[in-house]
Amino acid sequence: MGTRSQVVSLVLSVLGEVCNPCEYSLTDALQGTRFEPVEVQNQMRVLLDRGHAQLRVERVIFNPGSKPDQAVYSFGVPDGAVATSLKTLGTLNGQPHWFYGDLREAEEAAKAYQELTGIGGYYPKDPALMSWHSATNLLLQVFPCMPKQEKAVGYTLDLPMGYEAGRYRVTLPSMGVENKPARFTVETVHAGDRVFINDKPLDAGRILALNEEQHLALEPYRVTGVTGELAVADTGLGRTFAHVRFALAKQLSKIPNDAYVVLAIDNSRSMGSERATAVTMAEGTLKLFSNAQVQILDFDRKPRPRFASFVPVRTALGALRRELSHTQIPEAGNGSEVDLALVESERLLSNVPSSKAKRILLFTDSLVPERITDADVAASVGRAGAILHIINVSGSVPESFERDDQHPWASAARITGGLVWQPSSTPNDELADGIAAAGRNPYLPFVRPTTLYNAVYSFPLDPDPEKELGNIEEGSGVERQGLYIGEARWVRLSGELWSQPFRLTVHPDANAGKLWSALVFGTDQLNELSEAEMMVLAKRGGAVSPVTSYLAIEPGVRPSTEGLDWDEIGGAFGDGGLGLSGIGEGGGGRGEGIGFGLDPFDPQAFLEKRLRAKWAECKGEAGNGTVSLETHYVEVADVTLQVDTDPEKYGCIQEAAWSLDLRTGRFEDRRKNWEIRL
Repeated sequence: MGTRSQVVSLVLSVLGEVCNPCEYSLTDALQGTRFEPVEVQNQMRVLLDRGHAQLRVERVIFNPGSKPDQAVYSFGVPDGAVATSLKTLGTLNGQPHWFYGDLREAEEAAKAYQELTGIGGYYPKDPALMSWHSATNLLLQVFPCMPKQEKAVGYTLDLPMGYEAGRYRVTLPSMGVENKPARFTVETVHAGDRVFINDKPLDAGRILALNEEQHLALEPYRVTGVTGELAVADTGLGRTFAHVRFALAKQLSKIPNDAYVVLAIDNSRSMGSERATAVTMAEGTLKLFSNAQVQILDFDRKPRPRFASFVPVRTALGALRRELSHTQIPEAGNGSEVDLALVESERLLSNVPSSKAKRILLFTDSLVPERITDADVAASVGRAGAILHIINVSGSVPESFERDDQHPWASAARITGGLVWQPSSTPNDELADGIAAAGRNPYLPFVRPTTLYNAVYSFPLDPDPEKELGNIEEGSGVERQGLYIGEARWVRLSGELWSQPFRLTVHPDANAGKLWSALVFGTDQLNELSEAEMMVLAKRGGAVSPVTSYLAIEPGVRPSTEGLDWDEIGGAFGDGGLGLSGIGEGGGGRGEGIGFGLDPFDPQAFLEKRLRAKWAECKGEAGNGTVSLETHYVEVADVTLQVDTDPEKYGCIQEAAWSLDLRTGRFEDRRKNWEIRL
């Protein structure tokens, strides 16, 4: 036969004349050695698993000639696909029987095929040979195809599926011989998994044609959280091929079915029109808690529960809707005692059983008196076991939100496992596209984790063993593969769900390792493997490769003297067509009372006039005290008194200061301190 390189060069040079165009098309070329065979059937069963598709192909050929013939297919395979079995249909004990092929070294298989199909032999054996031409093209030779009869062969293609938007996906190109597309059905390995074709649900058992590209997707049934898989294919020669996949389910987590929820809504006067924004957001969030028990807590200087006890969602929604429709609006007040609001929220939840999910959702413009420190806020939470989310209200209702780890109260929320949220800074056009694509309610992140934040991919063999991946949205995944020196023992994905630490470590899966020992031949890493490494992986994975072929043999059916004369056969697949191949901050300004043509407004004089008049009503002596005020726009946020008088007068002027209504003036500063001498 000559050296391997000589045979490979000869066969490839001949094949190239006919089959080079086939490498760029999945239209199969079918040719006979003596006659012109016809394909009468090409059917596939497509089995979809979570991350892997298998095409089980059966093809029937008809020989129109008067003598037994060899049929030769040159056929393309989908991107990443690898052939992992071959079978030929014969007869055993008078019944149809599939004879399955053995994976052999490529040259050995080619030589055996030539010998088995030669003239002579009292006990002929009739073979089929599947061999490698390139990563996208295989050869299948079948002998004999008896005259005026049909001949059936079959093979299996395995290929990986990508992961996107919560579904495993694979694209099948048009397949089959010219003008006769392959026909296929789709099944799932896991019961309950849903199948989609071109993003439309696919009915079970429906027969389809591959006359054009078809996009298949599989959506796992009742899978939440994060799943991971590590496939390790050790070459035994010091190097390892590893494939890693982490998949965030389409629904990363579940909304608690029986949660107790406190909606703490800032009702201080600084909120202004943003109170309606806060109520709208609270309503949108509450709709997602279908079976929750709810308390609405309005707060300014004091927290005020709306109901005597927790009420069903529908009752709480009714109250919010009445406010938005201006039917029943709670009077806004001075003060922004957010720490007292949180303490009251914790108290309301303290008697709820620990087995129940507990949530505090605080909607606020984050404007609080300067005396309330970040530590005060943090000290107000954590006792009832509730998760706190702080939603910063600014402007109109936003289209989306993002976490704000730089907010002064972020540490308070993190104590509970929650976050501070701000309106998203993503440009509106990009934001709208992203929301539409995800089809996700913008308030969902307040209700359950939808993102793995600050994700880190850890793999000791990787040149970058701790790779920061940023934020990964639910329905997305992480996929890595490569050749490494050493033994791959584990891989990890870590990050945060809300602010709670998350870590998933996976170890090698034997079945995945066997599968990827084959699938490596559909990857770019193929070009980095030596022939010795290829042989190890191909045999473990059972894959047709540059160094291996399948040979299926059945008991002979041809006349004992009927065979191919390889010295006389030329044509497109010359040299016998042996099938050898090469190793080839906060709310903005307020506009209350602002206008043109009005008399100049003096806020200091306004305050002095009001407070001195009140001091006189309290029977205080002029010049005998000072009131220090902190204001946020039209809200009195804090009051400090220096009054040398009896407690009754002290209480009188204190309440008078807290009762000031600044909405009748024009106070434009977001935060300002005043000192009023009485």
